[in-house]
Amino acid sequence: MAIHCPLCGHGMNFKDIKPGKFQPKCPKCQQRFGLTISDDPLAAPKVSKLPAAAQATAAAVAPAAKTQPAARHASQFEATLPPAPSKTAVVEATLPPSPVTASPQPEVAATLPPTQMGNFDATSPLEQGRQATHAESAPARANGEAIPEKLGGYRLLKELGRGAMGAVYLANQLSLDRHVALKLIQAQWAANPVFVARFTREAYAAAQLTHHNVVQIYDLGQDGGINYFSMEFVSGKSLADLVMEHGKLDPEQAVGYVLQAARGLDFAHRRGMVHRDVKPANLMLNEQGIVKVADLGLVKTPQLLEEPQVTGEAAPATSGPGSSLAAATADVTLTNMAMGTPAYMAPEQAVDAAGVDHRSDIYSLGCTLYVLLTGRPPFEGASALEVITKHRNEPVVRPEVLVKRISPALSEIVLQMVAKEPADRYQTLGEVITALEGFLGIASAGPFSPGEQQVASLEAALRQYNSAPLARLRGPVQLGFIALSAGLFVVLLFVSWWGAALVAALAVSAAMAYFLVGGWLDRSMLFEKARSYLLALRISDWLTLVGGGLISLLVCYLAGWLLPALVGCAVGTLLGAGCYLLIDRPLAIARRAPLAELAGLVKTLRIRGVEEEAIQLFVVKYSNDTWEEFFEAGFGYEAKLKARESLTKSDLGRRRPKFRAWRDGLIRHIDAKLRRRQDERERQHLRKVEEENLKAQGVAPEKAREQANLLADALLDDAVDARQQQAAGAAAAVDPKVIAAQKRARQLKMLSDARSGRYRERGVLASLAGLVTGPLGFALGGKVRFLAGAMLIAIFALWLKTNTNLADAAHANGSTQQRALGMLDVLQTFFTNGEQVTTAVAGFNSVAPGVVGVILLVLGLFGGWRMSLFAWPAAAIALVLPGVIGLDLVCYGSATGLAVVGLLLGRTPAE
Repeated sequence: MAIHCPLCGHGMNFKDIKPGKFQPKCPKCQQRFGLTISDDPLAAPKVSKLPAAAQATAAAVAPAAKTQPAARHASQFEATLPPAPSKTAVVEATLPPSPVTASPQPEVAATLPPTQMGNFDATSPLEQGRQATHAESAPARANGEAIPEKLGGYRLLKELGRGAMGAVYLANQLSLDRHVALKLIQAQWAANPVFVARFTREAYAAAQLTHHNVVQIYDLGQDGGINYFSMEFVSGKSLADLVMEHGKLDPEQAVGYVLQAARGLDFAHRRGMVHRDVKPANLMLNEQGIVKVADLGLVKTPQLLEEPQVTGEAAPATSGPGSSLAAATADVTLTNMAMGTPAYMAPEQAVDAAGVDHRSDIYSLGCTLYVLLTGRPPFEGASALEVITKHRNEPVVRPEVLVKRISPALSEIVLQMVAKEPADRYQTLGEVITALEGFLGIASAGPFSPGEQQVASLEAALRQYNSAPLARLRGPVQLGFIALSAGLFVVLLFVSWWGAALVAALAVSAAMAYFLVGGWLDRSMLFEKARSYLLALRISDWLTLVGGGLISLLVCYLAGWLLPALVGCAVGTLLGAGCYLLIDRPLAIARRAPLAELAGLVKTLRIRGVEEEAIQLFVVKYSNDTWEEFFEAGFGYEAKLKARESLTKSDLGRRRPKFRAWRDGLIRHIDAKLRRRQDERERQHLRKVEEENLKAQGVAPEKAREQANLLADALLDDAVDARQQQAAGAAAAVDPKVIAAQKRARQLKMLSDARSGRYRERGVLASLAGLVTGPLGFALGGKVRFLAGAMLIAIFALWLKTNTNLADAAHANGSTQQRALGMLDVLQTFFTNGEQVTTAVAGFNSVAPGVVGVILLVLGLFGGWRMSLFAWPAAAIALVLPGVIGLDLVCYGSATGLAVVGLLLGRTPAE
């Protein structure tokens, strides 16, 4: 039975409702309404708004629960569950049926199982379909307000689901042209600056950590008063959906899925983070067979439960949400007492959610494995209280009793994971991983040993990949074109600049056409990086590029190169596009079959529980010296870099050629630029959020702004440290409780120091850096160097056009036809009649503007003020010294040498 809330229009499904009058609670607007079910089965249900007095009476239970301290007894969980009209009546929007059983199984509304995303709260499948269809035409916020089609750098496509936190949309990230899951924080929570600040810190910290078994958080932001964050879009289904479709799974398959989830959770535990809501609906299985843990970092973490206060500050408001997502969903979950789903919740979590540690995740993961093996959760009941009570008191039925093909050894692993007392369970997920790997026969103590059939399949795929038609033709054609173009350019440079301009334009346009056509059709790594880099440029950057382009056209016009340049661009575009469409595109199509075979083999190994690094090492080990292209096509560019780095430390990496290694430096440069801009954008967002938080706590605006700057700096520094530690390697095998305590203490101290003004590390550096980031910094920056170099080259071109000696030399044998000039003509004129050389621009003599222009133009491609320490002295040497001491070539050579030194020493570390 489908109805809509009369207050906000939210859709809900009711099952097995008996006739009568009821007052259910809408999970969206948190208000109760009247529902009347007639005795006539053909009569439609009637919904109505409750009078103000009745509404206040109906809502009296929840506010009373808010004022109580942390829960100490499971009976308090019933405080937020709407009164059931009968034992057979279940409101699906609040208590959905279990995904693995037909009997009603209560779940918390804030943790409703996601559908294909796994990183958002959703309603029933029927409601999801209705919402998605509706969202295609008119997306709306959780409070019913219309939202824009674009939000920040994202275009909203359709609604995927709703929950207590807000709505989640499928969106397109414009800068990278990729699909993401964009979650909007519900207005009632977004209006509370204390909650927004704490939630933002939590999500920002989680976004710094990346693991292939964890759903990645990409970005956080605010646009038009709407707070949002974007996450990885997982194209696939949850393990809950899998069990719902197929029932219980094969034991080895189930263990393989849980093993992958355990690795993702272990990664989080080693970095001081606890999930607190592990269940099949939060474990996503993508199309490549990878299980990803969703909602990690979007739930309570211990380090954010306490908020350090600055002396003299007002206490935070207590009328709004608490310190995390769990508190934000208190009304529809467990009265700010517990965070989780009762069917998978550890016994101690029902008593004190804030005090649980990583072992509660082990219990929940054990319940998840139980569901995958048996098709049902360990305990079921008609209410949340009943299920929680059974978790605390009743023994778990051994899985082998329910499913005969489950071995006693596997049952023992499951039972130890779901032991009532935390001390009786596995103490770390590392122990769980070892036990599960032992069951599958892929113990991590030694390297993965593939079977003969697996090796044969890999080698066959590699042979088919390398022997594809045109595979041997592509490399020689590209190298031959580059060599021929470079040779012709050098020769023509001394004979005819007209011809040199044509060849240069042809080569550059051919490379650009090849890159653009191939990148657009294949979405190559370099193309996506370049695209995101261009879209992230500031207005000043675009003005610099446009100005440089206009000056280039002026140079071509003054030098008489415009026509050959246009001809070269036209021919080069055809050559570049033709090369890709006639060679690379057919080659890529021919290689789809072996890559599909590789994908199938890798997916099988993943489902069996083989660790990702072991799979990649297996592919590298049994590939030949040209492994990089094959590996990159199968696993991606970033994975290839990591594999290459690990190989350089072993004998396997010796004398193996690299595939298109010229891209590496360019991609690192682009990544560094994008990382700096993202850090600055996130810093501004964090500063704004923290400032609103401090103002809400009674801090004066000026002081709030100062403290918010320090808080943003501290959070950014902590994020940088987290990324560096992750890049350095896995965390040491330390007790996760110790790691969590250390992380909590460090972050609390960091926040306290920032609020009290003691945190000044980045602040002092920022003050010093401000000297070179203001007008002086702009004057010493790359944009000024670039534009100055382009202008000097234009002056040099003007000199070439107006110099009377060159004009006389251009008329050979009294002919009135001007012949094409080359470098030999310039040098001959300069050395024979240098003292008589005239120019249309006073103050410049001979080729000095051209030399200096090239130096400044090249060094202007690199940002930062350091390069100016080499660029401007080099320019002075080339422009001034020839007129003072003579020895022009020596001066030009010295200036060029100083510029080369600048290229080596003047770049910033990120470049």
